[in-house]
Amino acid sequence: MLNKDYFKPVTINSHNKLFSNRSDSLLHFTNIYTDEDKFPSLQNIKVAIIGVEEHRASLNNDGVKSAADNIRDYFYELKEFNVPVQLADLGNLISGNTTDDTYFALADVCTSLIKDNIIPIVIGGSQDVTFGQYKAFENLKQIINLVSVDSRFDLGEPEEPLHANSFLGKIILQQPNYLFNFSNVGYQTYFVGSSAIELM
Repeated sequence: MLNKDYFKPVTINSHNKLFSNRSDSLLHFTNIYTDEDKFPSLQNIKVAIIGVEEHRASLNNDGVKSAADNIRDYFYELKEFNVPVQLADLGNLISGNTTDDTYFALADVCTSLIKDNIIPIVIGGSQDVTFGQYKAFENLKQIINLVSVDSRFDLGEPEEPLHANSFLGKIILQQPNYLFNFSNVGYQTYFVGSSAIELM
């Protein structure tokens, strides 16, 4: 069962509230956890949005803490889908005392959602939170494919701590490993060494 104590409500800005009266906006079709609205019921929900503010392992990306709310500003302006999909915005995941606590919480949330056949969409956070998402599939013992859109492979060195530029290396070295396939879209050869290309 999903632990709603992991989350804090989001604030929908006044710009987005203009769209709430339009019957075709996603804001109108999404159950959103706000100060005014209680935590959404997950009954009949197919897709759940999880905002992440975790930024402590981000390198040179100071704005990532507010990324989830910035994404929402534009997302809720979009129009409804041709195929009806029940959406819920669970709010922002409360960052733990350590980054490991945040990864654990994200893994726990994603595990619960996937067990209930709900697709989690994680917005915001630094790239290292991908590790928390991966751990959800590890909890379920489910083989996965991972796609990254990045100019480089974030392998890091084995002795480096987990951060935004080493998360992929930590996933690859995780045992037992549930990563079946990895694809990196858009890598730039001048940012990626030949040994990393051979490894991938």
